[in-house]
Amino acid sequence: MFTETLHQILPGLFISDKLAASNPGLLKRSGITHIIVCAAEIKGKHNKEFTTLHLNLEDNKTCELEKIMNPCVNFIKKAKRLKGNTLLYDNDGKSRSVSIAIGYMIEVHGYKYYSALNHIKRFHSVAAPSKNFVDQLMAIEAKEKKLAAEEACNCAIF
Repeated sequence: MFTETLHQILPGLFISDKLAASNPGLLKRSGITHIIVCAAEIKGKHNKEFTTLHLNLEDNKTCELEKIMNPCVNFIKKAKRLKGNTLLYDNDGKSRSVSIAIGYMIEVHGYKYYSALNHIKRFHSVAAPSKNFVDQLMAIEAKEKKLAAEEACNCAIF
């Protein structure tokens, strides 16, 4: 289901499908300054008015989200520092773009996987990460939880 709508899921962070992302007027009206293309098969170039990160991301069992999360998180954080808005999109806006958004929410804002997914679904009802991505995002959540616990223990020692 393609729409010509951008869905704001957090301040400064939007999700859409490729139809909406291909409309420069809509992007400008929405204040989009940065774009993450979350699909290897989408080859088009965006207007130079938008700073773009193109991920060679495929929705299959060999794709490793953890390897691309750091560049994505840094890209979104940079856009926020510049008072910009970031759009994440893939073909239909269901799995890859949503998975990157959830990973960002887990790593930066401390969300749990299901809380992040439910939050996104309030604004972007088609959100449906693939099983492979769900498993990886749950692993990222567990890793973040472990890091937080280790930091808490290290702080308590001093």
